[in-house]
Amino acid sequence: MPFVDLSESGGEARLAAVFTDALITDLVRLGGGHVASRTAVETGLRSGLDSQAIARQLKVGSLVEGTVMREGATVTITVRVVNAQDGRIVWADLLEGGADSLPQLRRELAERVREVLSGA
Repeated sequence: MPFVDLSESGGEARLAAVFTDALITDLVRLGGGHVASRTAVETGLRSGLDSQAIARQLKVGSLVEGTVMREGATVTITVRVVNAQDGRIVWADLLEGGADSLPQLRRELAERVREVLSGA
C-alpha cells in the first residue's frame, strides 16, 4: 500500500510516494516475495476497493503500509505488515532520522520487512 503523508503541512506526498517506490525496489532486490507495484495498488484504491479486496485481486497474503511525517529536520517513518485476510497487524516498527539518513533508514526497513515476510 502506498505510504501516507502525515506531515502537519501535508506537503510531503511526493516524499511518501518516492519512499514507497524505493522500498518496493529494495524489497524486490532482497527477494521479498511477490511484491505488487504501487500503481497496481493505487488503481485498486481509486476503484474504491478496500485493502483486503486489493490483496485478493493482487494475490498477496500480506500488505505493507506506513506513514511518512516530516517535522522540521526530522523524518518519522512508521511501517506495518498486515495479514491481508483478516486485517491483523503482524509486525510494526517506527524509524526516525534526518532527511540525509532516509536511504539508510529505507534499506534497514526493507531488510526488516523482508525478514517478517519470509518468516525469519
